[in-house]
Amino acid sequence: MLLCAFLLSYRSWVARPKSLSRFYMSYFILLIPVLTIYGILTSIGALWYDPQQIIGLKIGAIPVENILYFLALFLMNVGLYDDFKNRKRRVAKQGDLN
Repeated sequence: MLLCAFLLSYRSWVARPKSLSRFYMSYFILLIPVLTIYGILTSIGALWYDPQQIIGLKIGAIPVENILYFLALFLMNVGLYDDFKNRKRRVAKQGDLN
């Protein structure tokens, strides 16, 4: 959860991407299949959560930790993509100036 909080604060205040609102919309859309798959895996017994290892807050059968973990993973991927894309633009502009 600390990683998720750090990434959200960094991307929101330090990096300030223009596409953060699209990121949140994509996250909530992608959360539907993620929750569905986790729900199916939990219901058939392929996935089991130890009650002593989780906070206890759940959405359906899925702990909140999994939802925040997915947010952190998705935010890292989108953030790296944005950073690489911006770096490529800067290099291209420097090449045009020379």
